[in-house]
This record gives sequence, structure tokens and C-alpha cells, in this order.
Amino acid sequence: MPVRVLIGFGTRFRALPWGAPILFTLFSAIAWSQTQLATVFGTITDPSGAVVPQAVVTIVNQSTGLKREVLSDLTGHYRLAGLPVGTYVLRMEKTGFRTQVREGVALTSASDVMINVSLAIGDQPQQVSVTASIAAIDNTTSTVGGLVAEHSLAELPLNGRDLFSAVVLEPGVAPTPSSAPSLLSSGKAAQVSINGMRPSWTNVLIDGIDANDPVFGFSPAGASGLFLGLNELAEVRVLSQTVNADYGGNGGGVIELVTKSGSNRFHGSLTEFHRDASLDARNYFDLGSLAIPPFVHNQFGANIGGPLVHDRTFFFANYEGFREVQASTAIATVPDALAHRGLLPSAGDPSSCTNASPNGCVAFPIDPRARQFLNLLPVSNGADNGNGTGDLITADKGNTREDHGMVRIDHNFSNTHSLFARYIMDDGSSLVPYFGTPPGSYVPGFPTLHEARNQYFTVQDRRSLGHDVFNELRFGINRTAASTSIPDAHPGLSISLAPGRPFGTIDIAGMSLLGNSAVIPLGDFSTVYQLQDQLSHTMRRHTLKFGAEFRRIQSNGPLDFGVNGLYTFQDLSPFGLQAQSNNPALEFFLQALPLSYVGPDPSRYDSHRSYRQSVVSGFAQDFWRVSAHLTVNFGLRYDFYSNPSETHGRLSTIRNPAIDSGPTVGPVFAGTPLDLFSPQAGFAWNIFGDRKTVLRGRAGVFRDQLPVLLFSVDRFLPPFFGLTSFVFPSFLHPQNAVLTQPIDVLATTYHPKFPYALQYNLNLQREIARGTILSAGYFGARGNHLARETEENAFEPALGHRYNPNMPSPLLAELTDAQSFYNSFQVSVSKQYAHNLSWQLFYTWSHSIDDASSNFSIESENEPPTTQDPDDRKGSRGRSAFDIRHNFVAAVVYDLPFGSGRPFGGWQVSAVASVHSNLPFTPVLSFDNADLQSLLTSERPDLAGNPYTGACPNGDRAGSPSCWFNPSAFALPPPGQFGNAGRNILHGPGFAQFDLALQKGFKLKEGTKITFGAEAYNLFNHPNFAVPSNTQSPLTLGGNGDTVFQDPAGNFANNAGRIFTTVGTARQIQLVARFDF
Repeated sequence: MPVRVLIGFGTRFRALPWGAPILFTLFSAIAWSQTQLATVFGTITDPSGAVVPQAVVTIVNQSTGLKREVLSDLTGHYRLAGLPVGTYVLRMEKTGFRTQVREGVALTSASDVMINVSLAIGDQPQQVSVTASIAAIDNTTSTVGGLVAEHSLAELPLNGRDLFSAVVLEPGVAPTPSSAPSLLSSGKAAQVSINGMRPSWTNVLIDGIDANDPVFGFSPAGASGLFLGLNELAEVRVLSQTVNADYGGNGGGVIELVTKSGSNRFHGSLTEFHRDASLDARNYFDLGSLAIPPFVHNQFGANIGGPLVHDRTFFFANYEGFREVQASTAIATVPDALAHRGLLPSAGDPSSCTNASPNGCVAFPIDPRARQFLNLLPVSNGADNGNGTGDLITADKGNTREDHGMVRIDHNFSNTHSLFARYIMDDGSSLVPYFGTPPGSYVPGFPTLHEARNQYFTVQDRRSLGHDVFNELRFGINRTAASTSIPDAHPGLSISLAPGRPFGTIDIAGMSLLGNSAVIPLGDFSTVYQLQDQLSHTMRRHTLKFGAEFRRIQSNGPLDFGVNGLYTFQDLSPFGLQAQSNNPALEFFLQALPLSYVGPDPSRYDSHRSYRQSVVSGFAQDFWRVSAHLTVNFGLRYDFYSNPSETHGRLSTIRNPAIDSGPTVGPVFAGTPLDLFSPQAGFAWNIFGDRKTVLRGRAGVFRDQLPVLLFSVDRFLPPFFGLTSFVFPSFLHPQNAVLTQPIDVLATTYHPKFPYALQYNLNLQREIARGTILSAGYFGARGNHLARETEENAFEPALGHRYNPNMPSPLLAELTDAQSFYNSFQVSVSKQYAHNLSWQLFYTWSHSIDDASSNFSIESENEPPTTQDPDDRKGSRGRSAFDIRHNFVAAVVYDLPFGSGRPFGGWQVSAVASVHSNLPFTPVLSFDNADLQSLLTSERPDLAGNPYTGACPNGDRAGSPSCWFNPSAFALPPPGQFGNAGRNILHGPGFAQFDLALQKGFKLKEGTKITFGAEAYNLFNHPNFAVPSNTQSPLTLGGNGDTVFQDPAGNFANNAGRIFTTVGTARQIQLVARFDF
């Protein structure tokens, strides 16, 4: 007899016979989404244990009056699906039995709550009321995750009231403490890594709608680099691994946000958070002779919710503002006073050149063309490097404004049909005084302006099509408008071949970059339209879910790579021009003798493009309750990505780097794969049948997408864009060069593979005390077809020409062949909020290895931007840039029970303690020792000793911020060869921070309360140091390893092994005021 299932669309549905093929045929009929609605189910029995059929089960939302009613089936089983987050009253009644009422049934998003009930024999009017007792452990699902409840979001000391400050409180979530607000997108270049996946793989959903930036793949945030709006969230759910098949688009963990709705009572709050320099401790790198740099921080907000029509229509609105003026200390490397006079230490006797004895210096006439740019380089005011350069310590001010608002309307047409609409807008701007990481990577005086407006809209229809069938239909829009521009701090000064372009970049080896970044101005103006639907149907022991999704991606905007001009000054001794000083790069700059210039073709340098792509996805999922103690689930997902298009047809690509002589106009991909199926399976076993011990496991294939930027790098290829390289050019007149050639800058493989990960875990949970859960488990993952960047047309010294002699240009290429490997053990203990106390702690022991940790060189931070050897990607296999071996976090919220009857009560203390081990980094060379002749190189030295013993060239012992590792442990490889030092073989300092909040609440009258308090971030003022980084490519975000050798002569680079900045803050005190009604 065929099984029959109801397929619903709107109010009409029909019954269809189905078998195994339904998994595929339904993909074309139903849309996709993730549910955030809860389900209550269970079995009703009598005192003898016999099942009770046809009992009336009613559940009522205590805030909105929403009511659902079902009858228990012949097996006594009942199921109430499609319940929004909230607190409910559950009522069960049948003639001949006493009515039983369960009060305080608290439901969280996407939860399946089992409530089994035994009805006592008696008259129906007799009622038994009890407080709901819900199992603290989920006994039915195999997905592993955690929940940050509204109480924790409101009470814990979360720096900046940022979403990701809350997310890192969950096991398996590794912070990226070196991450800074990114000028490439609205948010940070990296937020968190979840169970070994790249940060760009993290999927952030707001009410089930994708909120990630489609261009870069970054998590959402505003101009401040923070994700505001915690006051509008009912909860944050973190699914750390092996999510169900209804989640897709990203292959990593899921951060699911549920916004608040109104209720039948008006309620709201006003908040103010204030910090300033007078309450702060001094940063480790602040100059002790000066006052603490200026700092004023204000966050404020208001929200209100309530009924528009009682039991029918509700609203909730929230506003949050962010204002900050902050000056932070930056240490740049610039010429000293003698260099400004044309005096440099000699190569043979550098110590004889001092301010007291300038006659011991080598004098160079300063070329008038170089003088105007030398004047832009301030004289050093800190430590002397002994080679004509020194530290420039500054504290320039930046300022940030951000405004965030949300409004949500909910309407119940009936107890079985509801709809809500929600709109969020986040608008802000930030003037950033320093570009790059660390802040001294660029010489001060060249700020950037970042502006961002993010909008998230959704309308969702929820409908019960019978007691066994529930349908959710969603439409959403995710719109990003982000730009980074150059405030014209030096009008009239330009090095570009294109008239009217801003001042570009001058790269003098061993010094901070002068000018504006070569990757700006840029703009990210993208819109993602999403249409989703999900249908669930319960048939006895099976709960079936089917769905699909359609997404339309529109991405517009420029990425002005190199169009403002880039001059490079290096040691010219290998080319026959011998240096006389111990700083050849600065010497040749003073004489206006550059090695190269990269600039635009004035007739075709417009990088603005309008890309389009469509995505269709489908899934089928079966949750099978094999027995009262065992539930298994099977899922299958399918994704299809269209070949990207550009509205004006401006597409070209290198189809075969081995033989092509140049780009071919046409699609960027030969095609997109049709076999992107993702099978998954898992189980949850209630071992002892007491719902207190559960063993769960799950494994499957989880796919990520190719972000727009990966295929949009074709914008830098002819015939629609032109860059030219000039070798040994005349300074400011590069057309007069020894060699001139066009550059095919960057291309994506014509036959891409879509990235995916095999994920697997086994996890044991035990309720060790009432509401206290102990969890321990293993988590593993293997990533395949990950994107990486490398040189595809390297120069071959043995052949005397490039790999492809038909194409004389270097070619950076995006390949999809990298791999990653992750293993971890995780243990956690948590106590649900009860008796005025909640707490949690976890420890993660993990190891993540990969061939590359980022998709593109442009987003590389604290990591070499490309593979060292283009022909040996495994030679770059090492610790992931986000690999944190040990991570411990503890958090607590406690309402202090002072005074009998609490007459002096109202005090609350909360705290967060975070301790984790180091992040890795890589020793690199600042020159092309292997003679690849590429735009970007990531070549490494040889390892010849222990880098953590001995002393640096400055005389300091290894292990301190001024000498974290000893560069003498490395050696220069022979010319034309790669170094044997591994990628990310060095490790930075660990991290430890304790944050504390103390608040006192005063009840004014019934329903109103005012609270005053203080929050201390980094209470013990423990300095947490970043990894050493003394170099930045002008084509990346910065921090691309630590340069050991600066020239082929084997001279150590300036400040090798030295740490320049901290992560996090010194101690800051924040004052808090809050009014609730």
C-alpha cells in the first residue's frame, strides 16, 4: 500500500503516492528554508501506562494568546508544530480523566520538546496544574549547537554589544582576535571560525534569511566592524557542525538570530553605555610621556513592543546608536632626521653614522622628484633601526557613527495561520586614520573613509494545513551598500597615469607604505533576493521535511586595483647598480631610482561591474523515531549555481594558462557542476531511557559557495581593463622604462570545483544535576576544493622564459584545489538559568591544518597571500591562520540574594573569562629570491635553528614583545630556490582576559525598573599581544607574515621578530544605565 503525503501550497493541498523518488521530484515543487519554529510532542497515558487516544491537547502562548489544538492519535501520541519562540501553557483533557495543565513551557527556536503526560482518573472539571518540567537535554536531534538566551545577551559584559562577542561563548567557536574592521566590506575580514571551517564559511541568518555579504563571504556587520542590535534579539542559536539538510549556502557553522516580537502588553527599554579615556588604563604601546590617547564611546538605544490589536496584531521596534572617537597608537617605520638630509649609514661601517657624527654617513643628493614625497614621511621619533630609519609613534584620531533600527509586525489571521514582516537598517560611516594591519603598515596622514548601509527585509507566512502538516513561506532581501573612499588629504599630488586619480602607493622595502592602498577606492553594492518555503509532515514515527530555495544575486561596484599607481623601491644590486649604504631601498628612493611601476591604461581602467547569478537549492529530510529511545535522521540536499553573467557583457578569462596568449571574451567558467548533492545522516540515542543521557552522532557533506569576488576578479583582465608594468621606469614618467608590458592581473580557474567539507562528530551529553548539563565529544572535518591564490605563469630560470611563453605577463590565479583537516575534543558544562543563577564553561582542544586559509590575497591578514611554490601546494600545508589549539571560556550571571526578603537585593554580577593559545604566523622574505617574477610572492627562508632562543639584532632576548623570535634562526636560501621553513611554523602570544559587570536595579513601580552599573573589560589589564608583523603587501589587508631578510645580501629586515600592537583593549570601564518598562 503506497504511503501518502500532503503537499501544500497556500490553502489547497492534495494527496500523492510517493516512494524514494520523492526526494528528487519534490525539489522542483517546493522551496527551501530553515525553520525557527518549535515543536511540542509526547505521549499521553493513564496511571496503568496504557495510552490515551483522542485526548484534547491545547497550547497557548502566554504573551500573544496564540492557541493551537490537536487530538492524540490511537497510540496516544500528539504533536504541536509551528510554535514561535515564547512561554506557553499546555493543557490536556479527556472525559473520565482529570484535566492537566503544564505552565511555563519555555520554547526556544527550532527546538523539539518532548512532554509525556500521565492523566489521573477523575472528573474532567478537576484540574491538576504543575510547573512544566522539560528535559534539559534534547533527546531527538543529532545536530550539535548551543543557545545564547535573551537573558545572557542583556546581562553579560559583551564588549561593544557585538553579536560575535556572544557567539564566542559557545564550544567549537574560535575567535580571530587579530581581526580588524575591514575596509573591503561591511564588517570584519574574519569574525569567527567554527569547528575548523574558514571564517567566510560561517552562515549568519536573521529570522531564517541569509544575511552574509555575497561578494566577500564575510559575516554581516556595520561600519564599526560590529554587529549591533542585540536588544532586538530574542535569542542567538549557534549550530556548530553537521547542520540539517535544510541549511545551506555556506559549509560551516550557522549563527541563527531570532528577532523579538510584540505581545499583548506594552514593554520596552532605554539604554546608555558610556566609556572614555579618563576611566581607561594605558595601552602597552602608548607613549608614557603623553596622556592616554583621546577616547569617547557612547552606545544608546530604545525599544518598545506591544499590541496593535489584542491577540491579533503586535509590533516591536528597536533603535541603537553608536558614536566613537578614538585615537590609537600606531608604530610606523620612516626615515630618520639624517636620512631627510640625504645621509645614510655606510654598508661597511654603519655604526659611525650618528647625529653626533654625521661625517661618518654616506651622503646622497636627494632628487627633486623624490623630495616632495620624502616630505610626506615624518621624521622618526622613536627607536633607531641603525639603517637610516626609525619608529614613528603617532596616535591619530578616527571617528565612527552608526545607527541601527528594526521594526517588526506580527499578525495572527487565526490560530493556524500567521504572518510577520521585519525590516532592519544599519547605516554608518567610519573615518579610519590608518589602513592595514598592524596600524603602522602605512605612514600616517592617509586616512580612509568607510561608509556602509545594510538592509535586511523579510515577510514570512506560517500556516498549519492540518494537525500533521505545517508550511512556512518566506521572502527576503539582503542589501549591502558599502564603499571605501580616499579623503583627499593631499590634493594635487598624484603618481597615476590616469588624470584625476588620487595619490597611489610608494613601497620602499623595509619601511611603512607611503600613500593610499592600491586596492581602494572600492564599492560593494549587492542585493540578494531570496524566496523560500518549507513543508513538514508527520506520519506516525516519521517527520518529513521538504523544500527548496531560489536566490538571485546582484553585485555592483568597483574595485580599483592599482589604478592610482604603485612604485616599488628595492635593492638594485642584483641588477648591477651597487648600493653604498646599508639601506639600499631607501638609498635608491632618495635618488628617485625605482625598480618598477604598475599603473593603469588611461583608456580602460574602469573596474565597475554588475554581476548576476542565480542559485536553486532543494532538500529532503526524514526524522525517524525508531523507538522511544532512538531517533535517526537522513537528509539529502542539492544545490545548483548558474554561470555568472555581467549586465554589459564585460566578461573575460584565461581558459588555459598553459597555452593561451591572453584572455578570451566570454563566460568566466566553462560551466557549473550539476552534481552538488550533499547526503547526511545522524542519530540521537537516549541510552538509559531517562532522558538524561544522550549519545548523538552525525556525518555528512556540507558545501560552501564561491563568493562573487572569486569569479569577479576577471574585471582586471583585458580587453575591458588594462594595467601596465614598467621595469626600471623613470620616476614620475614611467613610460620611459627599460621594459614595458601589460599585466594579466588575476583570473579564476576556468573549470572550478565547488568547495565542500566532510564533517563528522560523536557527542555524549549527561544531565549531572537538575538543569546542569555535561557534554563531551569529538568533532572532525576535512575540507576539499578550497580556494587559494597562486602564480600560474611563473618565470622559469632554467628555460629563460615564463611557463607559458605565449603569455609574457605574470598571472595570479584563483584555484580550487586546497585542502584542510580539523580534529578536536570538546567538553562543556552549563547550568540553565534558575534560582537567579546561570553559568557555563567549555574547553576546546583542537588542531586545524590547511594549504591556505583565505580565498584571495586581497583579504589575507596575518598570512602569506599566495602559495610559495606554484607547483607544490602541499609544501604550504601548515597550521591554519585561525588555528587555536586550546580555548577555554567561562561565563556567569548571578542575581545576588542580599538581605532577608531581599530588601537590599537587586544586585547582579556577571563575568566572562577567556583564555586561549596562540595564533600562528609565517617568516617571509621581502624579495623574489626564487625569481618567480610575480606580482605577489610568499617566499620563505630556510630554518636553521631554534627561533625561540637567543637574541634579536636589537639585543633583546627572544620571548618579549620587542623580540618575540630570533631571526638568526633562519638562513637565506640559495638564489633561485624556495626556503624550507614551513608556512605558519611560528606562533604568537596567547590570550587571557577577564571581563566583569556589576549592576544594581531599582524597582520604581509595578512593571518599571531602572538599573545602574559598571562593566570592566580586561579587568586585570593584561596586555594581549598580536603576532609580529613588519611587512604588508600593498595589494592586501596586511600582516602578511614577518619579514626576516629584506634583500639578497642577507640583511635582516627592520624589526624582524618585533610585535607592534595588541589585540583587544587595555582595561576599560564602561558605565551603564537602563530603564525597563
